[in-house]
Amino acid sequence: DVTVAPLTRIYDQFPTPSVRNQTLRVAVTAENGTVLVDVTVLVRFLLPSSAAELLQLNLTSPGVVPPQQFAAADLSSTGTTTWLVRPAITQLWLQVQPSPRATVLLSVQGGAFAAAPVGAVVPFGVQQGETELLLRVTAEDGTTTAEYAVVVIQDVAASDTGVQQVV
Repeated sequence: DVTVAPLTRIYDQFPTPSVRNQTLRVAVTAENGTVLVDVTVLVRFLLPSSAAELLQLNLTSPGVVPPQQFAAADLSSTGTTTWLVRPAITQLWLQVQPSPRATVLLSVQGGAFAAAPVGAVVPFGVQQGETELLLRVTAEDGTTTAEYAVVVIQDVAASDTGVQQVV
């Protein structure tokens, strides 16, 4: 017979996970006291990421293919990104790609924030004139955030591709 301590007891030997690396000694001992296995393991804790960036944003309208893609260089967390759409567009679809393990919340026209799941298509209505979007990216650590303001403007002079960024 071999007795092994329950996993919870082994875990209790670790200090707070804020320490990046910990060594753990695991010894398996027979009832007669003979050590069968004696191993030292280096455990590396992955600390929560503090990256809160919007890496890519796709914007399209029903019937407009392919979607307009905007990379991180096209977006600003310190200013407002503005897009023009032709007047016939009354609904847009938004798709976001934030930093790994970050989450995104979306507010349209100052309304309540709602989840914009990574990779999911989130529809929203476009009003005559300006439609304001606010995207709040929260890092995995739960405290680091970045906000991106986007204004969608219906414009008669907008290109026939449906969506274009104002440079």
